Amino acid sequence: MTEVEEFKSKLPKDELCLAIVESKPVGQVLGVSDKDDFFVHTTRKTIAELSESRQVEKCIVMCTIAAIDSDMGWYYLSCKVCSKKVVQVPNDTLDDGEDENELMFSYYCNKCKCYNPKLLPRYKLHLVVLDNTGNSKFLLFDNLALQLLHQPCIELTGPISDEIHGPDVIPLELQNLVGKTYLFKIQIERENYVYKHETYKVLKIVTNLEMISEFDLSASPKVPRLCLAPSTSALSEAPEGSLMLSGGSSEEVNPTELTPSKRRVSTVVNLEEEFDRNSVTKTACTVRVKKEKSEKSG
Repeated sequence: MTEVEEFKSKLPKDELCLAIVESKPVGQVLGVSDKDDFFVHTTRKTIAELSESRQVEKCIVMCTIAAIDSDMGWYYLSCKVCSKKVVQVPNDTLDDGEDENELMFSYYCNKCKCYNPKLLPRYKLHLVVLDNTGNSKFLLFDNLALQLLHQPCIELTGPISDEIHGPDVIPLELQNLVGKTYLFKIQIERENYVYKHETYKVLKIVTNLEMISEFDLSASPKVPRLCLAPSTSALSEAPEGSLMLSGGSSEEVNPTELTPSKRRVSTVVNLEEEFDRNSVTKTACTVRVKKEKSEKSG
């Protein structure tokens, strides 16, 4: 063929053989595994430290899902072709004599520049998360939510029809995420520390229990302890680790490294109630310290 001969004529005359090179994921090209990314290359932070940050950065947070925020919905409608969110535009083509049940709007894809494209629901989860230092909100989009739920969004919403079910109804599959602990790699944006925007975008997730347990063990010496004196502390009934329901990672800690209060920890059922109780005990602990100082001064 003429095209083949023309191509051969353009090849260098070095007699080297051509090789087919397959593309590799970015992580493999850079030689960074998930473990190195989460354990070595990215800074660890607690939820309290997120609000203290004053720069754009990425960090790793180990925290527990306390709730699914339904105020912003848990999915969005996207164009099946380009995956971008579709918008609703007024439908001006309706006449007065048409069916009253006809929709008063159409869907429009800004990227494809077309009306009423084929729709596909995609996850957009607003998670309320907490650790022993505070609580916050994390935003997960479709590809990361699939790692937690292992089923596409359309299986939970059902087929898309003219009457879309309200996204404020949280299905059981999402409710089952409450109480589970994961490692989140998040992005701190300028809006978070300048405008006090409390929602952080999630970039990656680790759900492997062994990695979570190892991360918990390696990070535990650096976590500030809420208990001042194990024998007399008011926090003995609500230890600092009680909020972390890590599915067994806390059970693998060496018993000799735990305080007496932590050995007596029981499973927390009501996360919100336990969070409020910890807030009260922190105040009580502060009052006791001030009282000791006044006795010494006397």
